[in-house]
Amino acid sequence: MSELRALLIDAVRRGVMPVTSVCNMGCVFCSHRYNPEGVQVARMGHRPLEDVLEDVRYLPRRGRIVLGESATRVIEGELFTHPDALSIIRGISRARPGQEISVTTNGSCLNARLIEELAAIPGLEITVSLNSANPDNRYRLMQDTEPGRVIEALGMLASAGVRFHGSLVAMPSLVGEDDVRATIRALDRWGALTVRVIHPGFSRLAPDYLFQGRETLARLVEQEAARTRVPVVLEPPALQDLSARTAGAIKGSPAERAGLVRNDIIEQVNDEVVKSRAHAYHLL
Repeated sequence: MSELRALLIDAVRRGVMPVTSVCNMGCVFCSHRYNPEGVQVARMGHRPLEDVLEDVRYLPRRGRIVLGESATRVIEGELFTHPDALSIIRGISRARPGQEISVTTNGSCLNARLIEELAAIPGLEITVSLNSANPDNRYRLMQDTEPGRVIEALGMLASAGVRFHGSLVAMPSLVGEDDVRATIRALDRWGALTVRVIHPGFSRLAPDYLFQGRETLARLVEQEAARTRVPVVLEPPALQDLSARTAGAIKGSPAERAGLVRNDIIEQVNDEVVKSRAHAYHLL
């Protein structure tokens, strides 16, 4: 068995389905650019449709199925550059009815027709890596030559019934704090379920200079989370303690119907007393 094949099977058994390492962007914050020499990763082209669907048998029978996010040693690119991306998602959905499928995309390939097709797939949620709602700044951060496409598409997702989350790698040193704030607020207006604000260098292997300004970013996220409807979270989190403090409640979720709001602390799940945030997560 080749090393790539072994890595693919290991990823799939953990609920991650690698599809392609091909990417159509040149993000200045790309995590793969900061891999120190000696870090063992694998890169591939577009995997054949039949190979991906054959590997569905290795996926866990419970839990979320992840596509398009670099969560293993296999480098992930932009899922929708793959000519069979839609067929892959449909095939996984048919093979695993009832399981949630989480797709991460930079949004550059989204259009009205694709959004309509995605809306018909049960259990699908999308994370759109927007990074900036300002076309000029999205180009500055990602080298996106058609940034207006994703901004137009984001206005269509919620109205089409596609559940989606927004994310941005926050780089105020390049685009300013006001741009980070404006992007969070835009995702809130467009109907994102959550907004993830990611500090660049989300790895212990990244150079130290990427972690500068973390306290300022944490304050910015706290301020914006207090004024928006959507839960806004910082990754990695700026924890003050290990209590199970909520970041908010997703619109239409059981948590919202139960009355949970931001900064509530979960003390008990069913009959079990919560000991920490990690304990609450596993109980839930």
